[in-house]
Amino acid sequence: MVVSWVSRAVHSLVMAAKYNVVFVLGGPGAGKGTQCAKIVEKFGYVHLSAGDLLREERAKSGSEYGELIDGHIKNGTIVPVEITCRLLERAMKVCTQRCLDRGAAGSGRTDDNIESLKKRFDTYMNATMPIIEHYESKGLVRTIDATRNVDEIFDDVSKLFA
Repeated sequence: MVVSWVSRAVHSLVMAAKYNVVFVLGGPGAGKGTQCAKIVEKFGYVHLSAGDLLREERAKSGSEYGELIDGHIKNGTIVPVEITCRLLERAMKVCTQRCLDRGAAGSGRTDDNIESLKKRFDTYMNATMPIIEHYESKGLVRTIDATRNVDEIFDDVSKLFA
């Protein structure tokens, strides 16, 4: 199972072997979705994107979390972990395969604009990086340079699954 979270410079893979769950982390535009799609194709994992799940929940009519999620997404802040986890758990029970095959142009996402991207990057640096650093100190993070072309990056990703 691959779960992508909400830098251009790196991908960090945190592996939790007990449940064979891989978290693909990186800042906005780092290529998380692209690499997750390749992992799904080559290794048969299921990809659940927290961002996709949050956007779907936000769009649902009568959603108990929709308004709250909308505010966080528009402000580039992190949705409370409890809500994100509930959505991931729900998605894992129907094993829905998801791929982030989108480009900035025409994606239809309200957070694909310069203001939201700046906020998302700041949130990544201030809220996500400390988590990565915590797991890195436990030897559970593998970092890959994501400034190269997609196939070169995936060659390195593949080595982590061998």
